[in-house]
Amino acid sequence: VCPLKTVDRERSLFSRKAVYGRNGIPSTFFIERESPFCQTSCPAHVDVRGYVARIAEGKFQEALDLIRERLPLPGVLGRVCPHPCEEMCRRNGIDEAVSIRLLKRFVADWEWERKGKIDLGKMPVNENNKYKIAIIGSGPAGLTAAYELAKKGYKVTIFEALPVAGGMLAVGIPSYRLPKDVLKREVDAILNMGVEIKLNTKVGKDVTFEELKEKYDAIFIGIGAHLNRKLEIEGEELEGVIPGVDFLREVNIAPEAVRAVFEGRKIAIIGGGDVAIDAARCARRLGADEVTIIYRRSRKEMPAREEEVKFAEEEGINFKFLVAPKRIIGKDGKVCAIECIEMELGEPDESGRRRPIPKEGSEFIMEVDTVVVAIGQYPDLSFLPEEIKKTKWGIVADDTTAATSMEGVFAGGDAVTGPSIVIEAVAWGRKAAFAIDAYLHGKEIKFDPIERNINRAIVSWEDIELMKRNTSLSLLGKEERRKVEMIPPTERMFSFKEVEKGFDSKTAVEEARRCRSCRECLGCGICGNECPKDAIDYGEEEKEIEIKTKDILVDTEIYFGIDSNAFTPFEVEDMLNLGILMNFDGKKVESAAFLNDKNNKYIKELKERLVENGVKIVEGNNADMLINCDMKEIEYYKKLKRILK
Repeated sequence: VCPLKTVDRERSLFSRKAVYGRNGIPSTFFIERESPFCQTSCPAHVDVRGYVARIAEGKFQEALDLIRERLPLPGVLGRVCPHPCEEMCRRNGIDEAVSIRLLKRFVADWEWERKGKIDLGKMPVNENNKYKIAIIGSGPAGLTAAYELAKKGYKVTIFEALPVAGGMLAVGIPSYRLPKDVLKREVDAILNMGVEIKLNTKVGKDVTFEELKEKYDAIFIGIGAHLNRKLEIEGEELEGVIPGVDFLREVNIAPEAVRAVFEGRKIAIIGGGDVAIDAARCARRLGADEVTIIYRRSRKEMPAREEEVKFAEEEGINFKFLVAPKRIIGKDGKVCAIECIEMELGEPDESGRRRPIPKEGSEFIMEVDTVVVAIGQYPDLSFLPEEIKKTKWGIVADDTTAATSMEGVFAGGDAVTGPSIVIEAVAWGRKAAFAIDAYLHGKEIKFDPIERNINRAIVSWEDIELMKRNTSLSLLGKEERRKVEMIPPTERMFSFKEVEKGFDSKTAVEEARRCRSCRECLGCGICGNECPKDAIDYGEEEKEIEIKTKDILVDTEIYFGIDSNAFTPFEVEDMLNLGILMNFDGKKVESAAFLNDKNNKYIKELKERLVENGVKIVEGNNADMLINCDMKEIEYYKKLKRILK
């Protein structure tokens, strides 16, 4: 009766129910409790499947409430999140991922359009009211920490160096991607819970870190990464060379003042990340005649999101790939040109991308009057005491607790990781809030059950490979992903109006219904209702029990290693049973080669079946079908056998 389908790890071409039995263990059944891939791939572990299901049912407020259990900024994330959850969506193997990000945005906008306010409740009156928490920085990490701590009753004060709240959300993301009013209303909702914020207050200048340490019971550092990395080339000190982060800050705070400077200019943007793309698109909107992005690797290696690159191209931004600046040329102290050199890609470096290598004698000159440098950022840690350990990227903080080397001081977001995505900073803020709560009460940090399940359900590349194989051969029908309306390029390139228009309710429901609700138990209760013995306990957790017995029969679970270029023997057997023998390209199989062949009875019988079906068994890697016989034993059973010995 279980309505859910998930990938059977042992028989990957088949789906199985969340309730399933195991061969060799008679009359015993299990309920799959692992979280779906979309949730495990989200740094904040938002219950994606849960809120998408509620949208599909038209329960928009319930969907929003579920989102806010783990993040306070659905309107913001619904616009700027690079949605790693969508990369893991099972529908990718059929057509396209569910538009998870846009569905999150829809419910946030739906609430505002109908209510005109966001009510997150007030800080409860409880024993936590006696504790005071200082949060340095009002970016996504700081805001999330404040939100979670206020929900628990802590008195929170945010110290923000900028004149506006939001950190990089406010001064690093242009309003055509994130409108100011959307950010403001979600920040205001957090402040209305009882959180205090002090703007224009820079720690280390207006107040010392030591003063905060004396006055507050705990400190969270979420300052982001606002300092620009330099090119370290000749001419970088010339007038007209602008750090990318500084440029975006000025555009966001006073766009018209910046317009007066940039109108009619020829601008070169150095870099290939989101800051570079945002700077280029802003420069175009500010009236620059010509905007060119210079990136030292190929388009494939660009860290910027592909959709943002496409938007930039549509708006008339030029790209020069495999080109690097060599020196900036000036006249009368001002930029007049930039000397570049062509590059070629060598072996991969520590980032995993191929290292750019200069091509000798390929130098050329570009006439420009402004150079925006956007090659990376780092946090300003100058105000911190030496006792807090740091690296070249940022503060050293525990991955689980966000605790630093100084007692009572926690840190997260870009201040720890270096420039990353907004949802990653949100996750840091949330874990820090839980850790601070535990610290102040002298308790061990405990995460909610969802967090425990997530930590157990790590998504491996084998999981992804199995999911793709299962989906590609499943009976799920194709259904086109709903498109969202955009402002035309000819109109948007001269305006800071929001480019993306979002879903209406009808389209949102249709898109949400594309979700397959895959992987774990839904908790729907159907199997429990059908069980005549009331044997199913949804709340039961893992536990160890002691059983006295004379004999033990171990059903050793064997599985075959996953190879992205080869099938497992189980998969081949299943295809033979289904009568759909094909390779990864969907073509008929005429030859097959067995890798790591143990030539046991099972493999011999499989070879015989293939021959009976007209398949020639060959050696080497040039066969139509490769079959990997690398047999493995589940680690648990290895351990059990050692104990029994």
